[in-house]
Amino acid sequence: MREYSIYEGEHHVTGKICNVEWTSSYSCGYVAKIMEVDGETVELKVALSGDDIFSRGDIFEGDVVFSLLKANEDFDSRRYYLGAGAFLAAEGNELVYTGQSLDIIDRLADINESLSARFVILMGEREGGLAASMFLGNRDYLKDDFYGSVKRLGLAHVIALSGMHLTVICAMLSIFLSNIGAKASRLCTIPIVAFYIIITGFFASIVRAGIMLACYNLITF
Repeated sequence: MREYSIYEGEHHVTGKICNVEWTSSYSCGYVAKIMEVDGETVELKVALSGDDIFSRGDIFEGDVVFSLLKANEDFDSRRYYLGAGAFLAAEGNELVYTGQSLDIIDRLADINESLSARFVILMGEREGGLAASMFLGNRDYLKDDFYGSVKRLGLAHVIALSGMHLTVICAMLSIFLSNIGAKASRLCTIPIVAFYIIITGFFASIVRAGIMLACYNLITF
């Protein structure tokens, strides 16, 4: 973290929103990629907060104040943002939207969001939010009090995306594709699982399970 301390203080930056963490009527939180600091080209991620509303892929420009990440009392935000690749905190008000640049990761995230919203529309807010969390890793539709209760009961692993859920999905695929033959269904399952890993954001547990399932399907082919 020491090398990032040179950026502490106010700077004029250009950056891109990588992920929208939370929004409210008072302020917004993001993971952002900073591309320029005071005209110098850089590449670093920050935990950005402010009163401007942006979407994933938006390019912005303005003055921000950098500081080192700190954990708050209720949630270890420092550990969370470090896990997301953000090594500094940044606060910027009156940031200016200058365009949008959607890459493949942004577009896949949009697919995840669209599918999650479809769950909620079809199943209702509570059941749909639970399905989005279990099968797509999207917890945006889970209410904080519900998720807190699940964690206190020690059942967070049930609603978190895991290899168990991928195994269930593969079993369902096998049944659905059984009419085309066992060997063909195994081959068709591999690219479907690969696409699923991509749209869910490369969760470590899903990647491990996906590799094992692909190996099993190829060995038993």
